Amino acid sequence: MMKNDIRVIINSQMINLLEAESENGVEKTEYITDGVITDNGKTIELTYAESVDMGFDAQTYTTLLFDKQFPKRVNMTRTGSNTAGLCFDPDVKRQMCALSVGDMSMEFCIQTNMLKNFMTLQGGAIDLDYILEFHGCRTQRTILHIEACRKEQL
Repeated sequence: MMKNDIRVIINSQMINLLEAESENGVEKTEYITDGVITDNGKTIELTYAESVDMGFDAQTYTTLLFDKQFPKRVNMTRTGSNTAGLCFDPDVKRQMCALSVGDMSMEFCIQTNMLKNFMTLQGGAIDLDYILEFHGCRTQRTILHIEACRKEQL
């Protein structure tokens, strides 16, 4: 298994589809954090610490994992006080996903509009555009750009 320490730059734009016409309907975020990319020959895994400035506790980590033969299917897991399991795949109309916040668990669907995956052991980027659906209602669209580069490249 090969591993690299990396710097992760995350840009997200979350659009509340129920308030998309108002100024409050769009939330833009950018932050930088540290992480690790591992390549075991079959899969690539990017793990990074979530930001306490974003409301996560100091022990929250997100992992993006994909099979190198199927880079258009990316699994995201989040560990910490709020856990989540999401799957992004533009070839599947709806993916069932789960989120746990404290004692409350929720299931929802994700519709992946676009996924571009250029991640390697050396770094790269993953671009996602997806819609969250709760109980049949489209509630949020997220456009996410996750860029990773080796620390010595900075």
